[in-house]
Amino acid sequence: MEMPVQRFLDRQLQEATRFASGSDLVEIEPIGLPPVQRYLVRLRTRGLVKTAGGAVEQVEGCTFAVWFPNDYTRRVSPYETVQWLAPRHAFHPNIGPGPGGETYICVGRIAPGTTLVDLVEQVHEIFGWVNRLPEEREAMNHDACQWARSHADELPIDTRPLRRNVALFDLSDLEVEEVASP
Repeated sequence: MEMPVQRFLDRQLQEATRFASGSDLVEIEPIGLPPVQRYLVRLRTRGLVKTAGGAVEQVEGCTFAVWFPNDYTRRVSPYETVQWLAPRHAFHPNIGPGPGGETYICVGRIAPGTTLVDLVEQVHEIFGWVNRLPEEREAMNHDACQWARSHADELPIDTRPLRRNVALFDLSDLEVEEVASP
């Protein structure tokens, strides 16, 4: 493995660990030993599924895998890089059936070297309906596009940030003088 790719992978593991520890909604599990090329990601993002009976229901949680092949910093195949695992019947214009009956997610164009944290944030915004494909002709799930038009007032489903709101400064030792009003 080339040294720049190994450095990229090492940085992804460090950033993923830090990111997940600062979130109540993200769990990132490295698969294998460093340099880690595969991750299992679980989000507590609220999204939608379509039941066998045809009802659209809100659920919490999705799972996907991320794979960084050896040439990831030069070439990216989005459907290989981000692989949707669950829920199988997720309901969103960017999530739908693909070859072999598998469910696929389209996160859009991924530039070579896109970070794991950026991919996690993209999936969170898609599943939570913050981002939705406006062009129905390009959608993976046309029913979800039609549903979105008639339920626009219910969207997005989940706007919670993935990162905890942490104060930027420690103000615990700050003393404040009260000023008497004239």
